[in-house]
This record gives sequence, C-alpha cells and structure tokens, in this order.
Amino acid sequence: MSNTASEQAGSARAGSAHSGSARTGSAHSGSARSGSARSGMSRRRFITSAATLAGAAGAAGVLPESLAKAAAASPAKGSLSQVKHVVYVMMENRSFDHYFGIFPGARGFSDPTAIRLPNGDSVFKQPDPANPDGYLEPFHMSTISTGAAAIPSLSHDWRDQHASWNHGAMDGWMTTHLASDGEVNGSYTMGYFTREDIPFHWALAESFTLLDNYHCSILGPTDPNRLVWMSGTNDPQGKFGGPVLETVTPNPMTHPSAAEILYDAGYSVKTYFSGATSGFNVFSWFANFQNRTTLPAALYNSVMSGGTLYGDGTPGRVGDPTSPTAAADPNLGFEEDCANGVLADVSWLYMPSAADEHPPNLPAAGAQYLASKLEALAANEDLWNSTVFVLNYDENDGFFDHVPPPVPQPHKYPEEFVTVASPKGTPGGGLPVGAGFRVPCIIVSPWTVGGRIFSEVSDHTSGLQFIETLTAAGGLSGNGPVTFTPISKWRRRTFGDFTGALRLHDRKPAPSNPQFEPGTTAANLAAQTTAAAQPMPPRPGATQTMPKQSHGPTTKN
Repeated sequence: MSNTASEQAGSARAGSAHSGSARTGSAHSGSARSGSARSGMSRRRFITSAATLAGAAGAAGVLPESLAKAAAASPAKGSLSQVKHVVYVMMENRSFDHYFGIFPGARGFSDPTAIRLPNGDSVFKQPDPANPDGYLEPFHMSTISTGAAAIPSLSHDWRDQHASWNHGAMDGWMTTHLASDGEVNGSYTMGYFTREDIPFHWALAESFTLLDNYHCSILGPTDPNRLVWMSGTNDPQGKFGGPVLETVTPNPMTHPSAAEILYDAGYSVKTYFSGATSGFNVFSWFANFQNRTTLPAALYNSVMSGGTLYGDGTPGRVGDPTSPTAAADPNLGFEEDCANGVLADVSWLYMPSAADEHPPNLPAAGAQYLASKLEALAANEDLWNSTVFVLNYDENDGFFDHVPPPVPQPHKYPEEFVTVASPKGTPGGGLPVGAGFRVPCIIVSPWTVGGRIFSEVSDHTSGLQFIETLTAAGGLSGNGPVTFTPISKWRRRTFGDFTGALRLHDRKPAPSNPQFEPGTTAANLAAQTTAAAQPMPPRPGATQTMPKQSHGPTTKN
C-alpha cells in the first residue's frame, strides 16, 4: 500500500536495555524448555491441572467483586464535567490481533476490509519462505498445553518495525522476524491468544469498552511510545533533545511534559511506582525534573516519588502508620489512595516489571496487577462514579497486526518524517515516525460499561486530547482548559479523543454477569506459571487453518 493509501486508511476519524529487540532474560529461546519445574508430574496430569485452573479463571466470575458489580450497572448518565479523575496505565508489548484477533465483533481475523498484499494474497498470509505453503497465517498459541504464556520477546526496534510495515505493503512480518529472531522464534509473530489464554483481559473487554482502532504512536520500541503518551511527541525533528527512536535513556528532553502543563494550569497529577519500576517514569527524562530546583516541590514530589511523598516532601500514606489504610507495599499506593478517597486529577500507574506483560512476562501477572487496581477503584463508589480508567499497551513487540497504521503524506507533513539520526545513533532514514501498529486499549468507567467496541482511530496522544476535552467542558478540577502543545497538527487531525466511547446519555442496561469468585486472577497466574514450564508452541507446518471470529453480544458504539 502506498503512503497515500495508508494515510487514507487511517486519517478519517471513523471508524533501558532491551533497545527494541528481545528483552534480556528471555532465555526460553523457543525450543523445548526444561521440565524440571514440573516436579515429576506426568504430562497428562500437568496439562489437566493447568487447564482446570485456567478454566476456572475463564468463567463468568473472573472479575473481582466490586468491579463485577460496577460492570453490571447501567451506564452512568451525565456530562464530561462529571469526570473528576483520569487514570492511565500502559502495559507492554502486545498487538491487538495477538490478544483480540478472534474477539467477537472486533476488527480482527474476519475483517472484511483486510487489505491484500502486493502478491495478491490476504494480509493474513504473510510470506514465509520456511513454510511449505510459502506463507504463514495466524495460529493459536495455547497457554495451557504449551509454554506460550512466556513466549519470548521479538525484535521491535525502529528498523524492524518499519521493515514489517514495508512502506504500507504490510508484507514484512515473517521475513523481518525470521531474519532478526530466527526460524523458531520468528514464527511467533503470527501467534495469538484466546479467551482461555487471557481470561481477565477478555472479561474486561466483554464488560467495558474495547477500542479496535487504537494504534501505538511510533513504529518503534517502548521509550519513544511512552514519551508520546506522557508528552505528546518524541521530538522527530530533534529540537528538544530527540529524536527518541530507541529504548535507551534519552538525552534530557526540554519540551513541556504533560505533568508540567497540567500543574501549571492548576490541575493535580500523581504517579505510582516502586523503585523497581521507576524506569517507566518518563518524567524523569525531562531536564526540569532532572534539575528539581526548577520545579515546585509539590509537582516534583507528586510525580517523582512513586506516591510515597506528600506535596511538601514529608513521608506520604504508603507505609505511614497514621493512615487508616496504611500500605506496607509501595506497589499498593494506588489502592490506599482509593480506600482513602483521594485521587489526583490525572494519575499514571507504572506496574512492577514482572507484571508488565512484556514477553516473556506472563499476561496473568499483568491481570493480577490490573485487577487489584480496578477493584480498589470500584470499591469506592464516589471515586468510581467520577473516574475514567484507560488501559493500553506501549507497542506491539514484534507481534503481527493486520491493519495498516495511519501514515501522513510526506509532502503535506514533512515534520512527521525523521531525517536525522537520534542522539543515541539510530538513523532516522527519512522514515515516518508513525503511527505504529494497533495495540489493545480498554476504557473502564461507569460510562463505558456494556461490552462495547469503539472504532474511532486513536493513538497515544488520544489520552492527552481527552484531558483537553474534559478540561474545556469543566471536568477534573474545573480550572479551565489545557492544551498539550507538543501534539502535532497531523496527529490532532488524525486521532480522536476518546469522548465518543463514553455513553453519557445511553441508559440501556449492561449485559454483564455480576457473579464473582474470589482469587480467580491468582488461580490463573498459578496456572500460567505452571504451564510456562512446558515447551514453546511448535512452528506450524503446511496444514494451516485461518482462524475465524465468532459472533457475540458485543456491540459498536
């Protein structure tokens, strides 16, 4: 597909050490893994035990108690001014098709608008010289009968993401990953999960609102995408310390961050993390936060202390014996603030690295982390009724997605193309900065219940644009509109602001089942941990069956 066609496909609003490659420590090289963790358990008994646990976790009771009850309520009626808090959490390295390719009603494997490759084949038939068919189609990777829950990370740096995209032709997935990741691991680019593999994620999507046209912002790895998420740009022209194209701690950035813009406008902000997760705190990359004397103490402490300091720098609620719900674990600061009924206007959560879902980390570990945060929010009725919680993913790792990302025309938007090398040495090559491939995004709130799908084109700037719209409508603290100036003209014209996903005037009851079973996410994590000791999924041969989506109750917004 040409750049022009790619732009047309997405422009309308309808519808630091791993450096982008396999993460250090993903030693499960795709070959058979050691079975020592099974403690002598027979293979049949081992698979049966894992399946039993996963099956229990995939039942109607997968959501925790308060969240399940909130999901079963009718959509809240009101206006944007009633949204007083926004919470953002960005998990790691999963594509939309990888998690939701067979999700009923979504733009997945049965997409009637799927493009054709230059050779005339469907985009789902990715050229594969190592396969007898000459192509590889998406294939299921079971987290029950194989070690797929701990699948290794694939290459996803600036070069390989652009090679997979191949100027919009979308035919480079297998050739790129075979070259960069090897014949065995490279094939995992086409692997996908089902409800049984990631039951909590599917339960969220079935109970709230799934975005099936949400793209990461950069055809590249973690850091540039997270920088866009928390500031609106990765500085493609290199005016403010960039361009940031790789996952290596960048030079100090000098453009304004989202936290600074919000604070200067009178809005409160806060981040939650422990020392082990501070690397996700993009604000630490900014020159003003590196030289703390240039910032008000209240702003610095609220975003640089992981939630452990009050605005004046004194020890905060986490671990404080004077708190009515003191949290001994610094990773539970958000839960404690929810229990106390205090959230900032805008909060960002950074999960522990073991729960970030970055391969080979387990999806079930991420599910347990998310369930804890969402249950704490839903358990406080006042906070729940005034909060929008947005879950997304930074980029796709190297996992296949079939939808061409929106890319601008170079003669119209030359500022969206990188013609200089990054300060860390990655050549820009005159390539477009993005957008990148689709990643999962679920909006959880009283206005997004009901198991719906929202298809407006969105990206990592959409969260900031959502805040702009909220503040213009009197939402959050009501201190007036804010504008995130780093967001480019092209991104504003191309990507929406989430507001269409909120059913502010729809009183139709949600179809969700309010039943729950305590400990379900823990059971699923135990199942995945056990199953991950098995061999990785086999590489598909010549007998391939293209997966099909089933019909379900999910409806479009």
